[in-house]
Amino acid sequence: MPNFALPLRVQGAEGESPWGLLNRLALRNRASSPIELISMVGIRNRELVERIYASYELDRLSDLSGIPIDQINRHALIRNDKGTFINSVRISISTGIRVIRRGPVCPACLVEDMDRRTGPDLCRPYRRFWWDVTGGLVCPNHATYLLFRCPVCQAPLSHRDLNPLLCPFGHRLGPSGPPCASEFERRFVASLKGEPLAHGSPLSEMAPVQAATASLRVGLTDLYGGNHPLLRDLGTPELVRARERGFEILADWPNGFRNFLDNLYDQKPCGGFSVRFVYGEHLFYWLRNADISIEPLRRELRQHFLRNAPRRLGQSSFGGGAKVEPNSVTLSYLATVSGRDVKTIIKVAKHRKFVDTDHPTPSTLISNKHAKELIADFADSVGVADAVSLMGLTKVGFLRLRRSVQVPGRLSYRHYVRSALIEFVGLVGNGTGEVGIAPPRAATIPDAAKSTKISTEKIVKAIVERRLRPLGRLKHTNGISSILVNLDDVRKFVRN
Repeated sequence: MPNFALPLRVQGAEGESPWGLLNRLALRNRASSPIELISMVGIRNRELVERIYASYELDRLSDLSGIPIDQINRHALIRNDKGTFINSVRISISTGIRVIRRGPVCPACLVEDMDRRTGPDLCRPYRRFWWDVTGGLVCPNHATYLLFRCPVCQAPLSHRDLNPLLCPFGHRLGPSGPPCASEFERRFVASLKGEPLAHGSPLSEMAPVQAATASLRVGLTDLYGGNHPLLRDLGTPELVRARERGFEILADWPNGFRNFLDNLYDQKPCGGFSVRFVYGEHLFYWLRNADISIEPLRRELRQHFLRNAPRRLGQSSFGGGAKVEPNSVTLSYLATVSGRDVKTIIKVAKHRKFVDTDHPTPSTLISNKHAKELIADFADSVGVADAVSLMGLTKVGFLRLRRSVQVPGRLSYRHYVRSALIEFVGLVGNGTGEVGIAPPRAATIPDAAKSTKISTEKIVKAIVERRLRPLGRLKHTNGISSILVNLDDVRKFVRN
């Protein structure tokens, strides 16, 4: 068993991220990069560094540093089908690496590290995990703006920089950014540790990264209007101010958000009338995504538009026109709740005539009644392979039957309602009883099809149309294959 222990190690720090620990180990061992660091212990896998940066294979990092894996996992990104977690707190519904962004720093924290921590100077300052989580803009300890660029050369900072006290070109970072007493920024960092952002508001149901996005989008729209500047054109103070304003609006739920929508509606330019036109493109496109936690905002915007829009309008992405029910949800929301692909939901809703448009989109509305019906059907649905097994046919036979007979329970080409398929098999069997041995001159439907050189689906269709009569169902078989028919009746049917 190879020994992965490094010759020189560092002490763990409170709030330190795994990628920050790897960088400090490289500094302590005089390595120019983490790749050179792991090569010191005979590891030639360059991808290991990237996986540690992404919070994978942290047991290797524990072997390298000598720090218990439980302590490292406290500030690592844990991803599963419900999102991204840090220390058992869900910080984002996304599992992508975009949860971690370019690496800002707080120079005041780093100076305190130099003064208070022990060990070599190079290894004293360390990265806090909340600096790197998408959404953080202010240091919670010093209430100052985080630095995203070197004040001397304007080089962007990264969480991959070995020494957080120096920029990529060696300039010492400092002084600290200007003070900022933002209530939202303080609560944002607290929410990364499990505290709710705002009681009684949709923000309390959102993951911190999504709550930061919601506050930013609403605040920018309130401060700059519907078509606000792009994020890359705004500085940190403008972003903090926008998030603080958005937080004030959303924390006063629902009155604050309704007043915000009233102001947007009153300020709309003349000459057009659509959701995108009235409320602005940025807010419109953000509210169209499939995040369940922003559904209360989506519902308020939809109902506000329905209350105020001219009734002659056709259906838009959030509704409009007399046919739309206020108690409805979007198809994208329904897809998220049911756990199905949104394209499948669109096809099924259109096929079953649950929407009033020939060209539904992810943001087309569907009534709550129809939405609950689809959710129940998809919960009881099976794929093609399971449907073939239930019907007791081959896949080719099942597909042919589907084309010739209106098989009930079809949600899409790949989804069928289990109970409806079982009911259909019972309909074909016509309530006949089970027999242990086939009577004389009787055979199962597939055997009768082979004997008379007719397709299985034609026999099933004849039974459904009452032109053939089933004799019973054979025990220990299932589906269509269990149903018995009289061979002489089948031959007579073929001749006629």
